[in-house]
Amino acid sequence: MSATSCAQTAGWIGGHAAPSARVVKGELLDRQPWPAKAAARHAIVEYIGWYSGTRLRSTLGYRSPAEYAEETKIRKVA
Repeated sequence: MSATSCAQTAGWIGGHAAPSARVVKGELLDRQPWPAKAAARHAIVEYIGWYSGTRLRSTLGYRSPAEYAEETKIRKVA
C-alpha cells in the first residue's frame, strides 16, 4: 500500500478538513512501515483529530481550537 494513496483517503473526516496529503505523508506515513491498511487508516484518523482540534495554531495565539473557543465563550459572557 502506498503512503500517498492512504493519505488521499483521508479527505474530510468528522466535518474537519484533513491536512494535505503531503503533510500526512511526511509527518506520519513515511516515518514507519504500515503492514496493514487498517492500521494506517486508523493512524490517519487520529492524526487528523489532532491536527484539526489539538494542534496549537499561531493564528489563535498559539492555542488549540478548543482553548480558543473556551476563551471566546468566557469573554462573550463577561
